[in-house]
Amino acid sequence: MDTTANALGQAGGFEALPPGLSPDQITDDVLRAHGLPRRPPPGAHPALLRQWNRIMARPTRFIRADVEADPVMTARHRPRTDFEPLGWGGVIRQAVPGTDYAYPATMVYAEWVVPEVLPVAPDGPDITVGFWIGLDGYEGEGQQVLQAGVAATVSPGWFSTSVDYWAWTEWYTGEYQAPAVKVPNFSVAAGDTVSFLVTAEGPGSGTAYMHNSRTGLATSVWISAPADIVAPGRTAEWAVEGVSRYLPLFTPVTFSNCWGASLIEGASEYFTLAPGWVNQEIDGVLPGGKVRVLTHTTVVTPTTAQVAEISLDWF
Repeated sequence: MDTTANALGQAGGFEALPPGLSPDQITDDVLRAHGLPRRPPPGAHPALLRQWNRIMARPTRFIRADVEADPVMTARHRPRTDFEPLGWGGVIRQAVPGTDYAYPATMVYAEWVVPEVLPVAPDGPDITVGFWIGLDGYEGEGQQVLQAGVAATVSPGWFSTSVDYWAWTEWYTGEYQAPAVKVPNFSVAAGDTVSFLVTAEGPGSGTAYMHNSRTGLATSVWISAPADIVAPGRTAEWAVEGVSRYLPLFTPVTFSNCWGASLIEGASEYFTLAPGWVNQEIDGVLPGGKVRVLTHTTVVTPTTAQVAEISLDWF
């Protein structure tokens, strides 16, 4: 399969908003055309309006995303061996219509400082970790996830070990297994404060908005899925994922300003991590089947969660 061609048919960059135009002064049609976060409608939840205004008020230069296939993040969907990290660690906000809110989640947001992934690795292949937000990834909700974030790969070398960071996004479904894509012209590095907003505004239509405070750059990627795929909006996630056989060493990551929302015709909802959050951890399975917990997740406030590494599966 030509994954590059497949990826470029699955996702792409929006035209950049022209310089001198402020997103809070332009129409919804223009916002949508450039892949920018949709303005909450009149009567929306006050907190949602505040968040949108805060996001749009930041000094920003918009660029069109270059998109290419991401073989590293795509390969993580292959069957895993018994000795790899299992799943991901982080917070799940279960959003079930009929409980504490009425509509499915259509967007999720967070800001975080990109953790330092240490240039330390066992002998052997590269090892990778991902830091992301998403919709519908919990326990295979419909066997799909719409997500975006930052990944880092540690590459052992003869004389030194390097670490490479990049931004990526995907709409993965168990049925179609579309590849992940990365955005090479949206640079990220350890210590950068990044913001991501993932939205699913309709069947087969997703958007990943990303902003880097250090560079002042922002961009949006459109992500499509086959027409019969609909994001059910049952959960929102803020997560760290072990991608390779070993989990790299990383400093704790704190997801802040964590919130999600439902924006549908004529209505809006806004939610944070509490009430109704669930946390889970990355596990490592040792020879003989013994499980070692590799991460620890803490919900610090209703809008803040931290994931820290507590153990190594390769020491």
